[in-house]
Amino acid sequence: VSTYHQKTEKAGGDDDDEGIRYVDKLQVVGGLLGIPFKASGEFVGTPQVQWFRQQSCHEDGGFKAIELATSLEYEPNADDVGAILRLECVGPYGGDAAVVHTEPLALDRDTHTELEGLLRKGHAEFHAHTEQQEPRIILVTRKNIKVRSKLSRLSTSATTLYKQGYDMPLTVVVDQMNPSGFELKLGPHSFHLTLDAPRARDLAALCIRMFA
Repeated sequence: VSTYHQKTEKAGGDDDDEGIRYVDKLQVVGGLLGIPFKASGEFVGTPQVQWFRQQSCHEDGGFKAIELATSLEYEPNADDVGAILRLECVGPYGGDAAVVHTEPLALDRDTHTELEGLLRKGHAEFHAHTEQQEPRIILVTRKNIKVRSKLSRLSTSATTLYKQGYDMPLTVVVDQMNPSGFELKLGPHSFHLTLDAPRARDLAALCIRMFA
């Protein structure tokens, strides 16, 4: 875990006639998947907060606002791995934003080790359920990906609903509203799935992207 500091000389939120700095000494602690980013500083009033994710490797741009990430604490997910995050805080009366940039988000040791193991094995299996609580299994191999249906969570038999290779379009969209959910887009099909926990969701998303 690292600490990132406000780099600009100028405090966010314009000083007023009395020289009051509405946002000052802003800093962010975090930097690993599974550990929330926590921002702190010296605030006069309640600041407006927005987190951004870098969409490209260019230093001078490519940041996009993260939906619903408007508090001083932010829980990173699979979409943030390898990306630089930017925090902007504006004082209650407007003015320039105080800004902090993080380093690229790193994997925690357990997730890194587990992904390496799945890559060596060449296949992975993830259990999920639909919005209607129907059990689903995501099977990922070096050759293809399958979504399978189980009669129940206790059932040992399953039928394949859809199977495709990686020459077809494949996208994993992390659900910002559901910390354990994602949308798996396979060719013409779309599967809205929820896993057992946020870590399981992130592991599955990273694994699918890694094999694809």
